[in-house]
Amino acid sequence: MEWDSIIACHRDLAMATTWNYTKACMGEYQLVHRRFKEEPAFAGAAALCCDITSCGNFCLIGYSSGHVDRYNMQSGTYRGSYGDPAHSTTWNYTKACMGEYQLVHRRFKEEPAFAGAAALCCDITSCGNFCLIGYSSGHVDRYNMQSGTYRGSYGDPAHSTPVRGVAVDALNQVTVTAGSDGIVKFWKFDNLGLMDNIEMDGYIAKMVAHRESGMVAIAMDDFSVVVIDLDIRRVIRKFAGHKNAINDMAFSPDARWLITAAMDSTVRTWDLPSAKMVDIFATENAVTSLCTSPNGEFLATAHLDDVAVYLWSNRTLYSHVALTALPEDTVPTEMEMPGPQLNLEERTEDMEGEPVQGSYVSPDQISDDLVTLSLLPESRWANLVNLDIIKERNKPREAPKLPEKVPFFLPTVTTLEGAHFATPKETDGTDKVQSKVLKLTNVDLTPFGTLIMDENFAEAMSMLKQLGPSAIDAEFRQMSPDFGGSIELMQKFFVFIHHWLEMRKNFELVQAYLALFLKVHDETLIHHDELHESLRTLETSQQKAWNEVEMLFHQSLSVIDFIKLQGL
Repeated sequence: MEWDSIIACHRDLAMATTWNYTKACMGEYQLVHRRFKEEPAFAGAAALCCDITSCGNFCLIGYSSGHVDRYNMQSGTYRGSYGDPAHSTTWNYTKACMGEYQLVHRRFKEEPAFAGAAALCCDITSCGNFCLIGYSSGHVDRYNMQSGTYRGSYGDPAHSTPVRGVAVDALNQVTVTAGSDGIVKFWKFDNLGLMDNIEMDGYIAKMVAHRESGMVAIAMDDFSVVVIDLDIRRVIRKFAGHKNAINDMAFSPDARWLITAAMDSTVRTWDLPSAKMVDIFATENAVTSLCTSPNGEFLATAHLDDVAVYLWSNRTLYSHVALTALPEDTVPTEMEMPGPQLNLEERTEDMEGEPVQGSYVSPDQISDDLVTLSLLPESRWANLVNLDIIKERNKPREAPKLPEKVPFFLPTVTTLEGAHFATPKETDGTDKVQSKVLKLTNVDLTPFGTLIMDENFAEAMSMLKQLGPSAIDAEFRQMSPDFGGSIELMQKFFVFIHHWLEMRKNFELVQAYLALFLKVHDETLIHHDELHESLRTLETSQQKAWNEVEMLFHQSLSVIDFIKLQGL
């Protein structure tokens, strides 16, 4: 072992020294906490006992003052104290070790009234620059994470009872604190001023926030859960059903679900839009902590009297699950705990016996008053208008050059200056490589053009859905009279677009195809008067379709704003 491996206490001294067994001499460090130097109350304290961990990395020292400190044997760095609950420590995720700062306000050291206070909850802002700590004394302090500097307190104190939760919104505008007396307070983050407060019907046990949606979930002592909207600062949902204290809560990434776990060994999923419970299951041991993955694919749980962390898969991502509202008296099914191995045959047999509830097949068009989009990915239609720019960007800087043909035997020529290789003769141009690019002249009508002329618009749309962006561009260019098409074919294409606008299907595809067609044939459309009437008719249909879509957007936004303001 390269570092010191022995720790020693000395009579009537608060200092403990390290010793090196290999070198048989005193080591590098004299370990003493600054409290014994700076605080007169601990001036006479002495180190009475010590111990080293089995790995040799840490040592513990007990003092006559009642303190127990921990140090690192390699660096001599102070690593915290036992039995000082008012301290909060920072940790470094990258280095996987304790950080530089131990955050504690001087009130907990100097004022006897707060001697037994403990830090109960904490939160870090979305920017990572500040942290908030709530204490059993009712205080809420703010610190800078980079320097560990104290940056003020909310209220004096924020609550008259222990603080059960602190949270900050996504923009660092509003701070939320919850006291065990059932009062939720909203503060200005910058100037620490009080904005508003809500008095709940019971005592508060825990609080969890979802910054992206601006919602806060609060667990009450009566085993119910309350959801508050930070924007309007009102209670918008209340869920009841647990039979024991709630241990933890977690929002889904999209804030559609709230998952709660309680000491009754059940895990419940609440649907926030419908305000109903949509799933419940029981475990052998109660869940003490849970968290969802960033994409909502997994749920991680920790259980009572168990050192393992279990992962549960979200079945709604890969199979049909009927998320219907469940009654409050639903008896939960005890789930088998996930393990490293799974008997697939038994699981398959169990799934075959499960009835499929609420199987539903969505129609192509839910209502004639709605607009239906296609199922094609954006890569198939979003860049149709910019296809020429993409081709120009992907074009090679220099055309590939063919290597010169060299004969197997190089001929030589004897001159007065000596022998040298003969130069190849200039070709007369008869051996030039012919271009393999198809010139779109005198080409017959394409299959897509034939479908358009026959007004078989359903087959024509299906054909376009199967083509790539380059193939669609080629099909549209061949509609021009210069490339095998005709004016009549272009008029039929306008009828094709008008048909799908009236059908209210494939709305985004129709817009993309129309934009590409107008861009490709702009010169032809300008110089042929017979196409102008078709354009006017299409313009009327296009404006009518967009007005209806815009009205649906405004109607939906108005309903959402009304529900949000009313707190429904």
